[in-house]
Amino acid sequence: MCWYRRSLRALLLAAVVISVARAQRGPAPAPSATPVGSSWKTLTGAKPLVISNGQSGVFPDQTLRSYADALKKTSGGIALYCDLQLSKDGQPICRTQIGLEATTNIGDIFPGANSTYIVNGEPINGYFAVDFTSIQLSNVTARQGPLSRPATFDGDPLASPDMVAGLLASYTNTTGLPGLLWLNVEYCKFYDDRKINMTSYVLSTLRNLSPDYISTPEVGLLRTLRSRASSRSRTKTVLKVNSLTDPEPTTNQTYAALLANLTNIRTLTSGILVSKSLIRTFNPTTLLLENPTTIVQDAHRARLEVHAFGFANDQYPNSYNYSFDPIREILYFIDDPSFAVDGVSSDFPTTASLAIDCYGNQNGGKSPEASDKVIAPFKSKRVITHNGGDSGNYPGSTRLAYSSAISKGADYIDCIVQMTKDGVAICTQSPDLLLNTDVSGTPLLSRTKTYESLQDAPGIFTFDFTWDEIKSLKANIYNPESAIVRNKANDGTQSLLTLSDFLNITKDSPNVGVYLVLQRAYLLNGTFGIDTVAAVSAALRQAGFTNTSNVVIQSEDATVLRALRNLVSADLIYSVPGNKTLTDAVLEEIKQFASGVAVPRSLVSPTADSFLTVPTDVVERVHNHSLSVVVVYFRNPFTAIAFDFLADPTLELNTYVQFYDIDGIVTDFPETAKSYLTNRCVPRDSSSSSPIPLILPGDLGLAPPPAGAPFPALDIAEPPLPSLAQAPAPAPSSTRSSSTGTLPGLQLVAACLVASFLGRHLL
Repeated sequence: MCWYRRSLRALLLAAVVISVARAQRGPAPAPSATPVGSSWKTLTGAKPLVISNGQSGVFPDQTLRSYADALKKTSGGIALYCDLQLSKDGQPICRTQIGLEATTNIGDIFPGANSTYIVNGEPINGYFAVDFTSIQLSNVTARQGPLSRPATFDGDPLASPDMVAGLLASYTNTTGLPGLLWLNVEYCKFYDDRKINMTSYVLSTLRNLSPDYISTPEVGLLRTLRSRASSRSRTKTVLKVNSLTDPEPTTNQTYAALLANLTNIRTLTSGILVSKSLIRTFNPTTLLLENPTTIVQDAHRARLEVHAFGFANDQYPNSYNYSFDPIREILYFIDDPSFAVDGVSSDFPTTASLAIDCYGNQNGGKSPEASDKVIAPFKSKRVITHNGGDSGNYPGSTRLAYSSAISKGADYIDCIVQMTKDGVAICTQSPDLLLNTDVSGTPLLSRTKTYESLQDAPGIFTFDFTWDEIKSLKANIYNPESAIVRNKANDGTQSLLTLSDFLNITKDSPNVGVYLVLQRAYLLNGTFGIDTVAAVSAALRQAGFTNTSNVVIQSEDATVLRALRNLVSADLIYSVPGNKTLTDAVLEEIKQFASGVAVPRSLVSPTADSFLTVPTDVVERVHNHSLSVVVVYFRNPFTAIAFDFLADPTLELNTYVQFYDIDGIVTDFPETAKSYLTNRCVPRDSSSSSPIPLILPGDLGLAPPPAGAPFPALDIAEPPLPSLAQAPAPAPSSTRSSSTGTLPGLQLVAACLVASFLGRHLL
């Protein structure tokens, strides 16, 4: 009885979770319809199905809490996936992997009770459900498997198929949205051989649970289901294929041999469930995608559905073609010009749902940009590159990175201005060339120095060299996430650019704005006698950017911005250096010389132990002073994102745009941000609903931690800039554009924040 009492409590808890979610979110939006006049390249033309073992990227998989969160954060039509296992007394549980020790605490409850069995011809040692009664398993709880995921939610009771079916019924009754039950029977022969009749149990579910799908890698079970199922049964059967080289347990043929005759497979089943690697794979050395196989098209010709499994937002390594964006990965499987899979099985079902409902099957069309009113200088929510263009994919501040960012829809491309010894303004992420160039392989390596006012470690600094000494260096990609390596394929192929080079690139691209980040200009002026302000002003005049409103200059130095106000025609943005309290008095002072502020993500939405804490009102208070807000820095890799956002950069962007109402997105991955702002689900006004869930602190059920001490108040008082001789004129561009004069029609330009040098190393 203990097992069933705990099951009932868990089921009631999950029902309450769904009811509360329903009350908080208001009426659930209807699933997005396929665009008029078009259809998906699935077998039937219907949109692909989302298949999920719960929100297992955060919660332990196949628990009621995990399933409930998946239902709450998808837009309907999801299939809850249960890996069926049986206890010693024939009671069912939902658990991945035949060895329970990987995803439960069974080893702690029954130490030393592990066994060795032959499973599909291979000896496996572990804790097997067949060795424990249902009463014993009622004391076992689920835990998170992958170490990259939080153990915070470990301890939920194990679920059963009946409990999942009850949860789905409660969900449908509460929301009116459909929910499907998918049973996967991975080891039918293993159980049957041990006199625990899995086949009989599966047949009974056809009568008692009427699952929507039953999948299995075993042909023998499919044949039994085909012969014993009622003609009125609505259950679809699916052949699961983990690897082409594995032998099928009941025929001893390899799955490659079985799939060679898809017409024969169609006599047994309605579809196949295959690893995504059987559809698309990538080169293990370059991590670049290879051509897709034709398995989807071949199966569709045989009238078989194709469902793909193995999607996880926190999978690493993965193909660089996806730019660390999990929505982009799924689009490669549902929006290929030649095919779309019929179902996507993901540990993060919210991402799969968004890819299908908001991004897929767009037929090349883009929704119009958001038209919401935003305080100047932004006309609408804007995408601003960070570290010089598309720096998440290419070496930053290079022609390749800028060209990529422009082609991917960035609204503004940035130049982080550094200065050389002879006063040439150049574009590169840091004054320390060791971070993102090949200088370590040149004779210049012997000229390292340490400047404690900049950083503790020795470096090779731009202001210690003339432009002629460093212009032959090549750029390398920067890796701010220590555990994630970005694509180094283009390292050493791209030259450094002067500010004049950069300005000429923008003149050739009339639809993109320009912003300049003056990094440590006050320090360079006062300590090294290098006048960044004069050099930048001269470069702008020389490039024809005079009497225009298409330039924004951003700096963390208030004195520098005050000086620029009288020298150039540009909007000015003040960069808040780290987490500081912005008082009304200091915001009014900033307003005297700037039109906006740039703030770090952590100042807007703080985190603790990678979970969101109490939201702030920073953006609202800045807006109250008629100043715009840009937020830095957004990055796609899952290690840079709070757990609450489900390892999905799009969910993070949605919260900052829709809840905090920021004006500018400063990102290493402009395509992800631009695709978010133009997808068909983004609300266009305050009355619009959206299937994109709004992720807020506490959404995962955690109580927020006690409020910490307030941040120190921002103080922008600085002495005036020392008077210097006029800086040397900018060096001639290495490649000059044929365009001359002032470029008409450029959009208003926003600014990007580059905080202190050390701050750039924080996620």
